[in-house]
Amino acid sequence: MKMKHLIALLLGLCLPLQAADPFFSFAMESSVFDQTTFPVVARHFTSGDYLGWKALRRIPALESVIPTSHQFQFSYDVGGVQTSVRNCSPGAPGWIYYHWGVSGKTPANEMTDPATAVSRAAAIAHAGSCRRFGLVPEGNFFGASGCSAATGGAPFQKIDWSVVDAVDITVSGLLRDSCPGDSRVETYVNATKSIAGFIRGRNRNIIITAHFSFDETAPMTMVAAAQALKSSVDGFQLAYPMNGSRKRKYCSASNLEMVLSGLRQR
Repeated sequence: MKMKHLIALLLGLCLPLQAADPFFSFAMESSVFDQTTFPVVARHFTSGDYLGWKALRRIPALESVIPTSHQFQFSYDVGGVQTSVRNCSPGAPGWIYYHWGVSGKTPANEMTDPATAVSRAAAIAHAGSCRRFGLVPEGNFFGASGCSAATGGAPFQKIDWSVVDAVDITVSGLLRDSCPGDSRVETYVNATKSIAGFIRGRNRNIIITAHFSFDETAPMTMVAAAQALKSSVDGFQLAYPMNGSRKRKYCSASNLEMVLSGLRQR
């Protein structure tokens, strides 16, 4: 082998591998669905992405694309996690996400002691052996309130992260239109990076997603924030809320297309 070829080979071995693009995760939790979004999701999602079970059942084109190991369903309480594990069967979603902190759905004792609730839910999920355990808490879990996030002393700092397989950092309220336009992206990105760093320091193998909601956040604001987080998180959880009578400002197929195409060129 010629010396210049050997040097080139050694240099190639020393170069860091290019990190994979973050995956997408998409879900509709309610019983109300926007069918116009289904072709958009089908066009952009691949086997490396994650999809909520309710949405997947309505997008036949992806049933053979998204493996069960990348499918998930939600539970709002520890009892729901237990039921999900008990009903586990071949073809069932590989993940159970504990959606902690939802008023009227998460029991009061779990709201006041999230550390114990998360540990109990994780133990139940892992004992069932057919589900991995993800945590999707409300924003106050991370200290987010209004247009700021005071992470010091927030509930997430008291969690045993070694028992959690995935977490969605849900501080997307910092990106809403009502927050200062000249700093909302920076505030969101800094908070997400800080929280992600804290959690990874306690579980290096955990899967971390940054949360975006089409409720009150403009699509290009999401894209700008996501671009700044590509090297800090594993994926992006896209929430498309349809429950309740209140109009969701940015919930439309065209806005979903703008975000997906803006982050992943096809």
